[in-house]
Amino acid sequence: MAAACNADHPLLVFRANLVHTPGAFGTLEVVRDARVVVDKATGTITHIFRDDDEVHQLESLRDLEVVDLIKDGHGRSCFLLPGFVDCHIHAPQYSNTGTGLDLPLMGPGGWLEQYTFPSEKQLDFAKSGGAARTRAVYDSVVRR
Repeated sequence: MAAACNADHPLLVFRANLVHTPGAFGTLEVVRDARVVVDKATGTITHIFRDDDEVHQLESLRDLEVVDLIKDGHGRSCFLLPGFVDCHIHAPQYSNTGTGLDLPLMGPGGWLEQYTFPSEKQLDFAKSGGAARTRAVYDSVVRR
């Protein structure tokens, strides 16, 4: 539920109990009653206000659109879990889902070179068994 605001303002603020991973892999931070400021144009989190002093700075800005996610419409506590969520799939990469999470995407030792490109080569129609393997991979992706 959004408060009265200037919808043209470039920032959007979420008031929420925040659960996120701000630092090194494996770290988790919980911030109660945080304000998460998002740039509407880019969808980027620009700031997280964690304490009362910081929140007062934010509240001194006028006309910000604020979405309150502390409670849902039934009074139940809620939380915000921001993150980059990759919602697409490439069929040749399906068998590699969840692998190489410790690797960079690109580069000589990256995920693409270690996992994706070798998988894609196996789907070459010109090679023996390539067509059957391709059909099997695509069938398993569609069934999923």
